[in-house]
Amino acid sequence: MRRSVPMGEASSLRLCGIVALLIGCIIPLAAQWIPTNTPPNFTPTVLAVDDSNLYAGYAAGLLCSHDRGATWKQAGKGLPAERITALKIRRVVGGSMLFAGTQSQGIFLSIDNGSSWNTLDQAPVVETERQAAVLGAKAYYGGPTVFALTMSGRFLFAGMNFGGVFRSTNDGGSWSVANDGFTSSAPSGPPSITALSVSGEYIFAGTTGDGVFLSTNNGRQWVGMSNGLPADGRSIYSAVNAFASIPKERKTDGEYVFVATQGAGVYLTADDGRRWVPINNGLREAVVYSLAVWTGEGQVGVFAGAADGVYLRATNSPSWRNVTTGMPQARVYSLAVAGDTLYAAVSRNGVWKRSIRGMMAERPGMQ
Repeated sequence: MRRSVPMGEASSLRLCGIVALLIGCIIPLAAQWIPTNTPPNFTPTVLAVDDSNLYAGYAAGLLCSHDRGATWKQAGKGLPAERITALKIRRVVGGSMLFAGTQSQGIFLSIDNGSSWNTLDQAPVVETERQAAVLGAKAYYGGPTVFALTMSGRFLFAGMNFGGVFRSTNDGGSWSVANDGFTSSAPSGPPSITALSVSGEYIFAGTTGDGVFLSTNNGRQWVGMSNGLPADGRSIYSAVNAFASIPKERKTDGEYVFVATQGAGVYLTADDGRRWVPINNGLREAVVYSLAVWTGEGQVGVFAGAADGVYLRATNSPSWRNVTTGMPQARVYSLAVAGDTLYAAVSRNGVWKRSIRGMMAERPGMQ
């Protein structure tokens, strides 16, 4: 005999069903990557994020979004339509300064969220062109490329191909060469700098084949710190693509520093570069283009953008796990963190985003 359901109980059952349906919809969305509305077949290569403002550099300029990727527009007047190779944001009272490094025309600055741009002093470009001419070589990408930008207090640093590091104390109004201590496998001149990162009071510089260098005095002097990094028989190191760092358990003990390489995975140092060790368990690809760090709720997550998607190494985890659910497993050239959201620049697939807490909460095997 079928039992009749009282009206109140029936309403409760319907409500439970609706809640279950909503939960069933919400969980998959939180557990997957979501594409932003970038153009079809768009390949971003560098990202920067500042609150709701999201920037994606690519081979012909810069796209800007002021609503976390819901809509995009081309960067405003003054920025050349060429490859954007580096982005860096400095927060100031009342807004922010957005610096963009280019393939051949130097560094540009916007103080209105990408609506208009001004060129900065071109000393890095001029000196790099001069150095390339001395070597009789063409600069990588065909011009004096600004591979990296970083900041330490009042100092702005630019890493150049064939030019080493340049330093500015007035936000790019003027520059000075900061190459003392660099060694290079090239016949003469400084190495090509592909990545720069500030770790506490220290600055790390990665190169195309000369390993990693460290400065403890804001670029006045550099020391080679490549012990343990992969190298061939000629002491040519794997190119460095990116750095990331997280504080140790006690802040006075410094930071753990990660380095992403072009063909040897990820390495870690716990002693300011004196010794590097590989941490590749779980990585299926040896080419790692980008790194990002998230800290919150007593947890730390290190993310790696590789040739086959995004990987996560969570707090105290001995290995990486692929967290590319719902997103094409393609090259991830850049990663950026804003609050609880991780943004990824995916080859030919635009900019994607995903909840970090959702990834951190997943258990191995849930992918």
